[in-house]
Amino acid sequence: MTNTLMTVHILAAIGLIFLMFTQIMITFYSSPSANIRKVHKIMGWFITTVSLPTFYVLSILSCLLIIKTPFNQFLFLLIGTVVLFAFIRSIMCATKRQYKKHVDYMLVAYLSLCTAGFYRIILFCLSKLGHDVLYMRGAEPIDGGLILTYALLATVLFMAFYQQKTIKDNANSLILIAGGLVISLIILPWDFWGHPN
Repeated sequence: MTNTLMTVHILAAIGLIFLMFTQIMITFYSSPSANIRKVHKIMGWFITTVSLPTFYVLSILSCLLIIKTPFNQFLFLLIGTVVLFAFIRSIMCATKRQYKKHVDYMLVAYLSLCTAGFYRIILFCLSKLGHDVLYMRGAEPIDGGLILTYALLATVLFMAFYQQKTIKDNANSLILIAGGLVISLIILPWDFWGHPN
């Protein structure tokens, strides 16, 4: 059952990434005609009512049923929550015609959704540096991979918002991501090269 759940969760995430990427492409690389705006709204409606809720429910189930350590459970659940939070805030901004904020929140949602890829690249790099990235051979990946993934996500978002001079406008997203990491490091047991006993 856990393999099926994980597979369905991964497919839901890939589908959501594809839909969000398509939204980005049709919005930024075409003229904003009435037809393009209509397609954008229809896809946004589908993402909001079907794809995103499916992804989030499967994220919760995966965190509770598959992941065994509290540190990883919390941080993986937080990533799904950041995606949901940013997407909802983005929709709220779009309905108020605050399109710059709409785009910023979509950037947070999209990059947060892509952290699964960042995470695997970081684990791959650590393994190529000679580190065992699976704690006790075959168990969950080491806590350090997730710590570095969160640090990378917070850094990339900070740099993007700094470059656009919108850090103050996006402080809540940055605080949610960086604050979640800091709180988990303080409160939950963790071990960079493994899991605490």
